[in-house]
Amino acid sequence: MKRTGSLPHPIKSIAELHRLLEIVKPKHPLVSVIDFSKTTCFSDEKLRSVSYDFYCIALKKNFAGKMRYGQNYYDFDEGVMTFFSPNQVITTDINPDSKLEGWWLVLHPDFIRGYPLEKRLSSYNFFPMR
Repeated sequence: MKRTGSLPHPIKSIAELHRLLEIVKPKHPLVSVIDFSKTTCFSDEKLRSVSYDFYCIALKKNFAGKMRYGQNYYDFDEGVMTFFSPNQVITTDINPDSKLEGWWLVLHPDFIRGYPLEKRLSSYNFFPMR
């Protein structure tokens, strides 16, 4: 059963993301590198549509499913590299039996606050506008 018209589930912290993925807690509260092969797919329907309070850069292999951001769905069966800005809504339809591989860098905006990179991130076209 697919939800329609529902609000995305906000994932407020990197520690919360680690709990949802059923992996050990992060070593740092504002930055983490996650090995997808060690994660569990979200099984709760309320997590089909989420928004993160942090930047996400992911390189995935063996992704069997579709992701929607903006108004379009994208098919990433051959692999994918994704970039998400904080508070962007992502909807995922993934086969829970996928043997997902790859890496996921998550970075809270506070980690770069006050540094030149903070101002430059908005100029990178691969991060959608917030």
